[in-house]
Amino acid sequence: MCAILTFWMRAASLCTLLIATCSAVSLGQLPTAINVPPFEFPDIGFNWYDLPSNTQLNVLDGGIVRPGLIAGNSDGTVRNVTVNVQGGTIDYMEASSGSISVLSSGLVKAVSFNQASVADIFGGVVQNLYVGPDSGVRLHGYDFRTTSGMVLGNVGTEREVVGVDAISQLIGSYSDGTPFAYAAYLLDLFDRPQVSNDFFSDVTVVFSDRPAISPKTYIATIDNVPTALRSGDTLVIDSKVEGLYIAGDGSSIDIVDGGSLWLFDTGFLPASRHFKFAQANVTMTGGELGGFVAYDGSRVKITGGKIGYFYALPGSKVEIWGGEFTSYAESFATTPESDVHFFVRELTYVDPPFDPISPPIGSTTHPDTEFIHGVFADGTPFAFYGPHGGIGKFDANSVRFTVVPEPSTVILAALLAVLLHATCNRKGLRP
Repeated sequence: MCAILTFWMRAASLCTLLIATCSAVSLGQLPTAINVPPFEFPDIGFNWYDLPSNTQLNVLDGGIVRPGLIAGNSDGTVRNVTVNVQGGTIDYMEASSGSISVLSSGLVKAVSFNQASVADIFGGVVQNLYVGPDSGVRLHGYDFRTTSGMVLGNVGTEREVVGVDAISQLIGSYSDGTPFAYAAYLLDLFDRPQVSNDFFSDVTVVFSDRPAISPKTYIATIDNVPTALRSGDTLVIDSKVEGLYIAGDGSSIDIVDGGSLWLFDTGFLPASRHFKFAQANVTMTGGELGGFVAYDGSRVKITGGKIGYFYALPGSKVEIWGGEFTSYAESFATTPESDVHFFVRELTYVDPPFDPISPPIGSTTHPDTEFIHGVFADGTPFAFYGPHGGIGKFDANSVRFTVVPEPSTVILAALLAVLLHATCNRKGLRP
């Protein structure tokens, strides 16, 4: 019954597309051209839209393509399908044999390039990218970097990039200057880490010239915040920000009281809920920060505010001095070679049947246990599961806790030092 329903839903969607676009034929394009806008996809929640053979879909500024768009198919019966993205938004798209995709601008929340599909990406924000084996995907840009280091090449040349394990990363900037960051660790549809060696199969990077881009400063209450922060850009978040997806190499974000960085429109994949910090510098003293992914080279320091679930990938550093996690059971996940450092006033970790352990002030520990709780340096209590807590998802060696004295203790010690110094000076003694 479900299969029959799905068939008729797809058939109805296809008829809608064909009826709306049969008069949009233009010279020099494939027999059927669909321009979005003016064509509008029905807003009826998730639905499948199969593009028929000999069709070109042009997504332009202001256009919205609902999930899920299907270009080509695995058995080769659909041919000559082109998807040309020059603006607008695509929620979710699958491309297979018989399809050619050209992405140069706009926002693609999630795309899967399957076997025998062909694609060239020149720009725009492509938030979630899956590249299957035997597909032909080329990323045009510069400053390509993997977990192993920089990918070197001259302008106009190309190189194949292959992921070596489940936590491989690919970071860089597209030809238009828009940053990108991808990690195999985040591919699972259910927002759980998974092992996959196919993520970088058949990905080719093509080296292009660096565009002339001047760094910009944005203040959320004043400026329109872009979908991506480019190299050198600065953003002060003092109000709600929606629609920012990635902060690239050398960019800076400062989240203060009243600020909110949260992806309310999550798209098709759960991983779309997470902002990407790719070699960016982020500080947070207040406000709200939704789920995020810290990629290699990123530095995140949090001293207050509300914190969503986050991933720390190899080469990233996250410091937390205070703030409140919005999820009790699932607060963060780490990988080997990432560095998540908590600064706390009190720390207790429990590993039944042993007695609770509370390290002293000045100590740094890596609790490899079931349950961890205490008080952050700002006085906010915390509690979450450890690596062996049933649903813990962090590597014990990549997480450390340093116990620091309370601010009042530090101030008192400083005052005593000043008094001692003054007394010694009056008596002519060395403090």
